[in-house]
Amino acid sequence: RVLVEAKVVSSLRAHEAYRLQLNAQLGAARLEVGYLATVVNNWHFELEEVLFDPALYARQRAAAEEFLRRVREDRPPLPEEYVAPESVDGVLVVPAGSPTAQRLERMAELLRTLEPLEKELSQLREQLKEEMDTAGCMKVRSESVEATLKVSERESLDTKALKAAHPDVVAPFVRVSTVKTLQLKIL
Repeated sequence: RVLVEAKVVSSLRAHEAYRLQLNAQLGAARLEVGYLATVVNNWHFELEEVLFDPALYARQRAAAEEFLRRVREDRPPLPEEYVAPESVDGVLVVPAGSPTAQRLERMAELLRTLEPLEKELSQLREQLKEEMDTAGCMKVRSESVEATLKVSERESLDTKALKAAHPDVVAPFVRVSTVKTLQLKIL
């Protein structure tokens, strides 16, 4: 028994990915020999014998199992720069130009742009609140924007003091949750 994989391609030699695909199929079918039948540009036919490579199949199977594990855990496969990381003092240093490095650089660029704008917006908010307080008004409007000043009170429980005073009462009501926060520092 043999396996035949038929492909229509645009170049004279079948792409290496087809050979890899055929090796995985041979391993799954427990066959030793397969043939890659290639029709090139609808005029040339080529038949290539492919022998099963057990070491390659073991790597293919491990990669497939890792992929499926990540799918089940709803975690995408790691980018290449995370697989063989270069670490300096426990910090992953990604290669320049990699997708992760590009993402980080774009975030830094946006932060540099936003920081002064957020500071100015905060100052303008405070000035407007003071003006509205002084005037005793709760709404002010221009041609394109309306600002409403809302005053509210809220009660909060001093959990730190409560835990210190009555740890036995608080303990059954403590709920632990995991929060992941991404902090960026412009270098």
